[in-house]
Amino acid sequence: IGIQEVVKSSTSLVGLLNRVCEGNLDSIYTELIALIKKSSPVPQLLASQLLSVACENHNITMTLQGTFAAVACAMAVDTSPNSKYSLALLVELVTRIRELSLQPDSVRGVIVHVRFMGILFLFGLIPFEVIESFVHFCLNASVSTETKLEWILINFRFAGRVLKDKYKDRFVGLLREISDNLWKESSS
Repeated sequence: IGIQEVVKSSTSLVGLLNRVCEGNLDSIYTELIALIKKSSPVPQLLASQLLSVACENHNITMTLQGTFAAVACAMAVDTSPNSKYSLALLVELVTRIRELSLQPDSVRGVIVHVRFMGILFLFGLIPFEVIESFVHFCLNASVSTETKLEWILINFRFAGRVLKDKYKDRFVGLLREISDNLWKESSS
């Protein structure tokens, strides 16, 4: 793929993603899949563009963010079986959370990305181990105990039901670990 083709598909992709809403999801999604099949955009570009529209607006509604999560999940299914799109999305999401967590004024940005992660888990796009790793990341982050707990609870708000139903024993262990860690931290 040449650089001009990448720029053209990126511009078209952003245009389509910016028009997504619940009311036009089917028609936009059909256009998205046609664009993907026609231009075969690089998975990282696809993931980056989707995360930009789904997470960079810190005032995005949960409904619209859920709509973007549905698009992400459907794209993972509809792109070829050999596609690296799901992995690219996960890597980009984790990278953004890590980078934002290092910026003191980006707590709200982390929250929007964490919420999206929880929704993706709820929809079955990411595995339990990602949530578990995220919790460990939070527990070791150089932020206040309150911020760590806020990030974890926001994620659990969306991922919690599946965690409780599908991964009960592992989830209980994770909750104990969180409790022990935050208790020790607040006691010192």
